[in-house]
Amino acid sequence: MQRYPALKNLSIFVFFIFGLIGLLMNRDLPASAENNAIVHYYRYGHDYADWNLWGWVPGEEGKSFPFLEEDDFGRRVVVSLKDPQPFGLLLRKGEWEARDVTTDRHLLPGMHEVWLIEGDDKIYFDKSQADRRSKIIGAFLDAPDTLNVHLTNDTLLIGVGGQGFALYGEDTRPIPIRSVLPADGREVPCHTSHVSITLAMPLEVNKRYILTHPAYRSLDVVKRAILDEPRCFYTGEDLGPSYTPNSTAFRVWAPSAMSVKVSLYENSGNQTSRSIPMNRDSNGTWWSVVQGDLKNVAYTYAVNVNGVEREAVDPYARCLLKNGVRGLVVDLKDTDPPGWKEDRRPPLLHPTDAVLYEMHVRDFSISSDSGMEKKGKYLAFTEEGTKNSEGMATGIAHLKELGITHLHLMPPQDFASVDEGSEGYNWGYDPYHYFVPEGSYATDPDGASRIREFKA
Repeated sequence: MQRYPALKNLSIFVFFIFGLIGLLMNRDLPASAENNAIVHYYRYGHDYADWNLWGWVPGEEGKSFPFLEEDDFGRRVVVSLKDPQPFGLLLRKGEWEARDVTTDRHLLPGMHEVWLIEGDDKIYFDKSQADRRSKIIGAFLDAPDTLNVHLTNDTLLIGVGGQGFALYGEDTRPIPIRSVLPADGREVPCHTSHVSITLAMPLEVNKRYILTHPAYRSLDVVKRAILDEPRCFYTGEDLGPSYTPNSTAFRVWAPSAMSVKVSLYENSGNQTSRSIPMNRDSNGTWWSVVQGDLKNVAYTYAVNVNGVEREAVDPYARCLLKNGVRGLVVDLKDTDPPGWKEDRRPPLLHPTDAVLYEMHVRDFSISSDSGMEKKGKYLAFTEEGTKNSEGMATGIAHLKELGITHLHLMPPQDFASVDEGSEGYNWGYDPYHYFVPEGSYATDPDGASRIREFKA
């Protein structure tokens, strides 16, 4: 017997409404919404478990978006954005257990729908251009006569000859293959997507080679563990620019390059004013001397690897333009504050007397009530006698009150995730250039101010 049919019907309706709300809250907005970013993803083994999209918009924390929806391409996720704005994305497994390609990718406003493929760092805006055919996704030269090869899907190995694989050099002549075996040492015949190819002759680190197979898309060979050999190990201390008023010597380590050039930007414009070929030198390095006074001249390297020339910022640069877009030739003596050469670290007679304090450069002074003028900057460390609105010591004065003897700075070297022209924030554990101070902590991120103020 139903005693309260109206109440029961109301309960069912409320349950339905809350269930519907919960369902909608866990789904993305329809794909037709103007500000949605629709990301399709294809994995060759259809192993989507734990793979997710990590996405972010400028100035906000990143967020994980699981690929829950199947479609005729593979899986997809729809991300609802508040406004038309840039959207950064990468593909990861679980909580950063792995990444599919190391490249961060970005969508500009208006780029609503993209297709991504496992092992492919390209963004496809047209589904018809996204080629999901089987391919060689990795071919690594790990020894002079050994290739470590990864395939999108299994191939049958029977242990005889090249088994369909062929390797070609720059002159298109085939390079003899001695054997193709499972990389994990299993006996043949077997199916595997990871093979080890032994060649009948050694390869050169600075030559281009292409690995082919009729069942897979071909791929350029990447020099990997072979670069650990002594012939590629440079012990000199002159990497980067070595400046004098009369000339500047440039040296960069690029053992797999086919050619390298120094590109100079004397007027800080987008067009190179000069391009100087570099000479192959010892242990994988390239070297060139440019005559004349290059102080405060911006530069990059044009590096040709496997027939493709790319512009690269010198990893051994001493100074940078804003956001690390180019290196800058500087005379480091000009960045020394008064008394720099005479400055000495106070002696520590007993290590047990040390009182250590870890600190973030920006956090040290950024508070609106810090009483410091150069908030968030290196120069805040030079301000003395600062106090907050309640009269309490801040800055260096506060550290002295605490009895601190040694500061451990969280990474102060140039890092990648902050726009140095804005008030962005990061702890700094994503280094971009190891030998240059971070520009966002300087009063001017362009040029030598960052070095001068870091030393101050």
